[in-house]
Amino acid sequence: MRRNGIFVKTFLYTTVFAVLLVGVTAFLFSAQIISYYRTQNVNHIARSYQRIVTGTYDGTDIVESAKRFYEKNQSLPFVIRDKEGNTIFATPDTNLFGDETDRNTAPGVGAPPPYTVYRGAEYDILVPGDSLIYVYKSLTKRVIVIVIAVLAISMLAAYIYARQILKLKYDIEREQQLTETQRYFFSAVSHELKTPIAATSVLLEGMLANIGDYKDHPKYMRECLKLIDSQNEMISEILEIVSLSEGKIIPAIEKLNIGQIVADILQNYQALAEADGLRIITNIPSGVTALADYNMLKRALSNVVLNAVQNTPSGGEIRIWCEMVSDKYRLSVLNTGVKIADDVLPKLFEPFYRVDKARSRKSGHSGLGLTIVQKTLEAMGIPFALENARDGVQFWIDLPQASTERIQIGTP
Repeated sequence: MRRNGIFVKTFLYTTVFAVLLVGVTAFLFSAQIISYYRTQNVNHIARSYQRIVTGTYDGTDIVESAKRFYEKNQSLPFVIRDKEGNTIFATPDTNLFGDETDRNTAPGVGAPPPYTVYRGAEYDILVPGDSLIYVYKSLTKRVIVIVIAVLAISMLAAYIYARQILKLKYDIEREQQLTETQRYFFSAVSHELKTPIAATSVLLEGMLANIGDYKDHPKYMRECLKLIDSQNEMISEILEIVSLSEGKIIPAIEKLNIGQIVADILQNYQALAEADGLRIITNIPSGVTALADYNMLKRALSNVVLNAVQNTPSGGEIRIWCEMVSDKYRLSVLNTGVKIADDVLPKLFEPFYRVDKARSRKSGHSGLGLTIVQKTLEAMGIPFALENARDGVQFWIDLPQASTERIQIGTP
């Protein structure tokens, strides 16, 4: 909506500016344009009547030449007068003045004065002023057409300009958002690495000084190795996120059995769930196949299931089911007994964001699991969402069907 508002404003402002520019330009140069157009058309009319004069070059009388010209051009009225003002020839119904009874007065009211198209030594050729009115009518029509064309071009240019401005604004905002995300990411990474590095440094210094319990070198060497392994895993996840963001990991789409993938994933977390008294309920009919990258989908679902196991209260349930939504298989993972504030849900995909920082660190959460899920699913073009449901928090993904065969499936 906000982008549409920017587009409409830019389009309107540009259109108004273009219309004003065209209007002011037309007003400033209208006199010159009309004068030039009038001169060109008068010269054209004069050249048309010039044939009367050239018709006398072979010795033909001017009256005879005028008659021949009129027979061929009956739509062109004219009057030929000698130098004393006497009419030598006039086309029928041609009235040079508004009141023919008084030629010595000015042209009649409402009638434009005649125009001399040829002035010779013995006679002049005059045409009614009405002939030039047609010129101005023609000019008016052409000007209207030109103005409409210019306005249409201006509106088209305004539309293209507004689109480009909107695109530029979007690119700038996207670049700013990317810069801000990178700044936050680097800040978070440095903070996450600083604490374990400091802890490892303390352990090593204690062992080197042989102070108190630190004399037990094997014990604290193992602690150091745990910290190093944890940081190594975090760095690997960071590199994975960077590779996904830069498009370096290309999905290999293939036909996958969703039920089998879920079953393989649950084998890794079944013992952890049972230790906390959790029940995992699945409802995925056999034969449900979808198109996705095997390793990437398994990686994303593993993180989602692990997140559900770690955040479900003891004695709770984790439900995994599949249903048909808009010709796609919607695979859902619901962990019961928890609720997350709606304004916090989008933040869970941010790197190192934790709802309960103390609990997450203690349980070994790196804070990158859902970020990897987001980047992995986006790389495969798979829609997903994390939202509050009636019984808890639900994560779902929409997988494209691998076959057109419809399978009756539903929620647990």
